This record gives sequence, C-alpha cells and structure tokens, in this order.
Amino acid sequence: MRNPDIRKYEDLLDHPRHESKAHPKMPQIDRAAQFSPFAALSGFDAMILEEGRETLSRTELTPADAERLNDFFARLEAGESVSRTVRVTYFEDDALKDGGMYKIKTGELKRVDPAKRVLIFRDKTVISFEDLINIEESLNIEEPGF
Repeated sequence: MRNPDIRKYEDLLDHPRHESKAHPKMPQIDRAAQFSPFAALSGFDAMILEEGRETLSRTELTPADAERLNDFFARLEAGESVSRTVRVTYFEDDALKDGGMYKIKTGELKRVDPAKRVLIFRDKTVISFEDLINIEESLNIEEPGF
C-alpha cells in the first residue's frame, strides 16, 4: 500500500520538469558552488602555514671562516686582483619572524664598497659584510644541482 501523502501528487509524477523561459537554467558548476564549503576564517590556513615555517638562528663565524673572509678583504685592500666570480654563503633575515635562512649566491662581483661594508653583484644583489659566512673565489664555479 502506498503512503497516503504520495497519492495527492500521483498526477504530477509523469509530467516533464518545468523550464522557465525568463530565467535560463543555471550551469551545473554554479549550482555546485552554492553547496561547497566556505572559509569562515579566511586567511587561517595561511596563518597556520606561516606559524609552522621554521627559521634558523644566526650563528657566530668560526675562526677559520673569519680568517678566510679577512684574507679576502685584505687582498682587496692591498689592491690584489681577485676573481670576479664568487660564491658567497650569507645569512638573510626573515621579514616576518625572528631568525632567517642561510643562502648561497654565485655571481660576478661588480664592486666591493668598504665604506658601506657591502658586496655588490652585477645583478644588483647587495650583501652586507656582517651577513657573510664564506666567500669562495673561482672562475669555474658551478651552481649546485638540485
């Protein structure tokens, strides 16, 4: 036996679905968007990722690293010719949180500015003496493979 409430609508079951002439049918992708979840806390995911991102603390130079940097700058000051292609390891402060990252830059030095205490590369990268950890001179330095 059928449900008594269904009997009221049995005459409608065989009729085609109504299609409005004034309002076109909504595309299925737009219909689905109505029921998709929304971000009640916009930016929360980005905040969680940023909080989980790790930074490193700046370490003190080892005596060997300090001596290598001093030798490089002493040769520059003495007017010796040094290789223009160098690989430097330096510390870059993080803009958003305490600490930073150690980076490696390989490139051609444009000049060394002792007054401002910076290295200036041909591509306009500027690295402060205080951020330097190591300098390697060579004409045939290759980028590390990843």
